[in-house]
Amino acid sequence: MGQATYNFPVTSETLEEAWADTDIRGDTALEAAYIAAARRLVERGVIALGSNCEFWIRHQAAVAATMREPVAVCSLLLVPTLLRELLNSAKLAVATAESKPLRRRSAGIGDPADRERLVAGGTEVNCSGKMR
Repeated sequence: MGQATYNFPVTSETLEEAWADTDIRGDTALEAAYIAAARRLVERGVIALGSNCEFWIRHQAAVAATMREPVAVCSLLLVPTLLRELLNSAKLAVATAESKPLRRRSAGIGDPADRERLVAGGTEVNCSGKMR
């Protein structure tokens, strides 16, 4: 997500504490950092919040609950909608850095039959942040 991607100003912030080893593992301590970052961005004039990391999905509800601005932290939010658009026999493939957490959490899909339709594959980053 860079300035050249959109036809309007983009403001970004990097969370120094959100490395692959903490984010992929699901460190709950990051939630407060994500909320604080969202608030700082709004203070800088941001009117909508997004992210380019699929592991933010686990913080979507908490961040959205604290903000008045729209929050859509990752494209995985589209998975339930995309599954509804596909034939019931079709599967949806998701490429990710680490597929195991995604398979366990099933991208917010409540229906067990729909969870079976999600196929996740990853580059499988280990907890040191290095690719295997």
